[in-house]
Amino acid sequence: MAASTGPRPNTPAKSGRSRLQRIAAESRAAARAAEAELADALRQAGLVLPSLATEHQADYFTGIVLVDLGRARPDVVSRLAALVRRGVAAAESGP
Repeated sequence: MAASTGPRPNTPAKSGRSRLQRIAAESRAAARAAEAELADALRQAGLVLPSLATEHQADYFTGIVLVDLGRARPDVVSRLAALVRRGVAAAESGP
């Protein structure tokens, strides 16, 4: 049997991190950016989701990091739903 010439899928490469660790790091950065983008948009609309946060752990199998929208009072959720509906209506009506 011939010896493998490349690194195994989840063994550390030259950077010292596995492929999954690199995917998780990229996913974490994207999740943090998305969280900040949503928080900023909500702030502009006068809304706050107090539990909005990026998860600390990446999915063990995929490396995907999620943004947790958290919990909010019913009045905040209703205002958020109205805001989304207005945005959808504006997008559908065109420029």
